Amino acid sequence: MMGDFHKEKEYSAIYSAISLVLESRKQIFQQINNMKQAEVPIDDILREIDALPATGEAQSFEIMGIIKKHCS
Repeated sequence: MMGDFHKEKEYSAIYSAISLVLESRKQIFQQINNMKQAEVPIDDILREIDALPATGEAQSFEIMGIIKKHCS
């Protein structure tokens, strides 16, 4: 019986994590749609960002540079 309790707790934690991911995705897509309506070249921006190597924090400066380049 005690194992069932731990399994339920584990399932609940997994469900919570997945719910957060799904909510984040929903917000991301909503923001992308808002930018497309504002005629921000989001596809070009995302293409350039996707081409960046995954280097962590230094990448955030590169991303801001790409956004500024396309939005100015």
